[in-house]
Amino acid sequence: MGWIRKLSEETPRTPPTQPPLLVPPEFFFEVKSLVESEFTIQDGYMKLGVPTFVVASIDAKEPFKRLVLKMREKGYIPFLRREEKQLIIRVVLKPLATKPSGIRFNILLFLITLGTVFYAGYLLGLDYSLVLKELGMPQVNSLTIALLYAASAFGIIALHELGHKIAANKNGIESTLPYFIPGPYPYGTFGAIIMQKEPPINRDQLFDLGSSGPLVGFLVTVIVAIVGIQLSPVGPEIQGTVSWPTPLLFDVIMIMTRPVPHGFTLYIHPVAFAAWFGFVLTFLNLMPAWQLDGGHIARAVLGPQGHSASSFIGAIILILTNWWLMGILVLFLSSRGRHPGPLDDVSPLSKSRNAIAVVIVLVIALSLVSAPLFS
Repeated sequence: MGWIRKLSEETPRTPPTQPPLLVPPEFFFEVKSLVESEFTIQDGYMKLGVPTFVVASIDAKEPFKRLVLKMREKGYIPFLRREEKQLIIRVVLKPLATKPSGIRFNILLFLITLGTVFYAGYLLGLDYSLVLKELGMPQVNSLTIALLYAASAFGIIALHELGHKIAANKNGIESTLPYFIPGPYPYGTFGAIIMQKEPPINRDQLFDLGSSGPLVGFLVTVIVAIVGIQLSPVGPEIQGTVSWPTPLLFDVIMIMTRPVPHGFTLYIHPVAFAAWFGFVLTFLNLMPAWQLDGGHIARAVLGPQGHSASSFIGAIILILTNWWLMGILVLFLSSRGRHPGPLDDVSPLSKSRNAIAVVIVLVIALSLVSAPLFS
């Protein structure tokens, strides 16, 4: 490593034409200067083509955030880790900028998903009309039901993704627009995803990215559930009616706002079914496993070892609640590699976010719902 330290500190920086992640040796002193602007360097060297610095132990959260922003402008990505009681900063090249994401595919998926959700709502409206007919109640227009269901389901999903997008923008993390995923009847969709183009700086940002969507989606789901349950008729049980499992909060809302007399049944309106679907999405997304939203939260709260354990626990919970296909998939994906974590994997999560993590556990309990099984 001695020959690196003898390089001229005035070596001009010519941006490389190749997209390797390793920093060329001639840029070592530029990287060193950036690190020195925020940290006291105790040792610095190139290790397997990666500038590596041992820095003095301090409260590194804010200095490292500033360092990331400085290095981002220069085309570098730093990583902060604690190894053998030492603070280590390693630096790699930021991948060359890719072509800006187009929105045509996002729009296409949005329109297709809007169509599948509307169609699912229409079929739900037809089924709902049959129930009303059996109860001797006035019929409803299936197109109106389709619009109400589509608005409710899309409202839950879109605002969930908006929560993620706002958190990403707030933390300066570039991300794509939502990719909506069409699905079959009776849901019409499998939700949506947003892709991050750069990693979160620290555990606070990782927590925010994971928790923002499910918490917003949960609040919207509660509102939709209250409205949907009020729209749902109460009547005597119809022979052959299939009963679906409901989450605890759904039952609580029903007891508080729409009590059902003994011997009668609540026949849920398609809007209430959209709320049921919203609780399902919340529950599944918040499983503390792999790179689900709950997996990001678990990684931020528990660290790498805790995340590995929680991924296994989350997969078992999915299997025990009959979401076995997703549970097996999570087990498989979790075994393929660890969650990468944030750039700063040393600074602890803030106290306020630890408190929110307790609330998230409560949200999981209130949203927990088994997959419906039919004989």
